Amino acid sequence: MNNIFTYTGNPFVDAGITAMLVWLDKENPEEIEDYEVKNLFNELTDLYVQKSWNMMMYSVFPNSKLTNPSVKDKKGEYDKLLNELLSEVVALDSHGNCIACGKRDSKRYFTKTQVPLTGTSDFINFFSYGNGGADYCSACALAIQFSPLVFYKCGNLVCLQSNNKEVEKIYAKKCKSFIDVQKATKEYTGCNDEGYTNPVNALFHLVTDIILTYDRREWHRENTGVRLYHFTNFNQPPLDNLSIYDMPDEIFKFLAYALQHEERDNWKKVIKRGYFTTKKANLDDEEEYKNLRNDVYERLLRGQSILKYFVDTNQRRTLVKWSFLEYYMKEVRKMEAKRLDTIKKVADDIAQVIKTKGNIKRLAQLETAKNYGEFRNVLRLIIKDRINAGFEKPLFSIDEYEKYLFPEGNLSWKETQDLIVFRLYEQLHDWLVNNDKEIKEDLVEDEEEDIELI
Repeated sequence: MNNIFTYTGNPFVDAGITAMLVWLDKENPEEIEDYEVKNLFNELTDLYVQKSWNMMMYSVFPNSKLTNPSVKDKKGEYDKLLNELLSEVVALDSHGNCIACGKRDSKRYFTKTQVPLTGTSDFINFFSYGNGGADYCSACALAIQFSPLVFYKCGNLVCLQSNNKEVEKIYAKKCKSFIDVQKATKEYTGCNDEGYTNPVNALFHLVTDIILTYDRREWHRENTGVRLYHFTNFNQPPLDNLSIYDMPDEIFKFLAYALQHEERDNWKKVIKRGYFTTKKANLDDEEEYKNLRNDVYERLLRGQSILKYFVDTNQRRTLVKWSFLEYYMKEVRKMEAKRLDTIKKVADDIAQVIKTKGNIKRLAQLETAKNYGEFRNVLRLIIKDRINAGFEKPLFSIDEYEKYLFPEGNLSWKETQDLIVFRLYEQLHDWLVNNDKEIKEDLVEDEEEDIELI
C-alpha cells in the first residue's frame, strides 16, 4: 500500500518522512510503500538500542519502551510498537482529525513518550476535551519514529525544517552518511554532533554546509527559508523546552551569494569581526570561537543592518567591494537601486573634493557626525569646498536630497552616513596611505573649525 505519507508542515513528521525518503532513495512521500517502511524497522531498532543512541532517546521518547529501565528487550518491544503503528496505517483520505496531516483520523492519543513536545498526560487541562495526549494518526506517529535519524546535536537536539524540501533532503543525506560511517566502523556516537552548542551559529553552519557541499548556482532562483527547532523532551525541568530560530529566504540567498562570490574569504573576515571575543579567544582556531555569540549572525536573523562590519574604521578600509555591499543592500535591506546609485555618486564626488582640497578633516567630520543635523551641516561645508575648488555641478539636487539621500529625514540619515563612509574608504584608502605623512601634518597645523548648525 502506498500513498500513506505526505508532507504535513509538522516538523517532526516531515523530518521522519524525509529520513525515510533518503533511506529508501525515493523522491516523493507518496511513493513510499508500507512494506518498504517495515523493511527499515530492523535497521532502526538496531541503531536506537546502541548505547549512545539510546541515551539520546531519553530526550526524544522519554519513558518509552526504548528508555524504561524495566524493559529488558528494548529492541523487541520497540519493534512491536512500530509494527502496531504500521498495522493501523490507512491510505491518505481527503480529511481527518490528525493534527499533523489532517487527512486521517487518529485511533488513539499519543503523548510525549511517542511524539516529542506533546506535553504529559498528567496535565490534561492542556489537551482537547481533557483527554491526555494529542490526536495524531498512526501513520504520522510512525513517521515521527524515524525523525531522530536526522536530528542534530547542539546542546539540546535540533530538528531542521525548510519550505524547500530539497534542502531537507540534502541535509538528511549528510545525516545518513554520518550514520553509515558509524555502522561500518561499529563506533556509534549518536546523531550528528559537530560540537556546536550555540543554535544560531549551528543554523548558519548547517546552511553554509548545505550551500557549499551541494554547490548549486540556482539557489538565488528559489525562495528557501530554514527553521531550527531547538528542543528537549526530557522528563526533567525545564519540561518541553523549545526555542525556534528562523532564517528568512533573503538571508539564505545572501549567504549563497556570499559563499559563491569571489569575495568569499572577505565575507569570512566580516563574520569573524562579529564574534564577541575575549583577549584569550583565538580567531584562527574555529574550535575556540564556534560557540561564541556572533553579532553578524544575530543581526541578520533579527533583520538589523550589518553595515558597520563591512568596514575597518581603524584602517579606514573596506572589507568587501561596493558591488558586494550593493547586493546586500538591495536583496537583504531592500534598498531601492536609485537610492544606492545616488549615494554612490555623491560619495564619489565628495572623495574628489577631499582629494582636490587635501582636506582630510571633512572625512573625519563625516565619520564622527552624531546626528542628522550635524551630518547635513558637514555636507553643506563640502558644498562650499566644491564651489571654492571651482566645481560647477552641484553635489546633489533637491530632488536627490529629499527622495534618495534622506527619504525619511532623521530616520534614514545613519544608513546614508554608513554608506557614504563605506564608499569614501573604498575610494580614498590608497590615497590616504600614500599621503599619510602630509595628512597628519595638515591635521596638526589645521585649526579646529567650528561647525555651524544649519
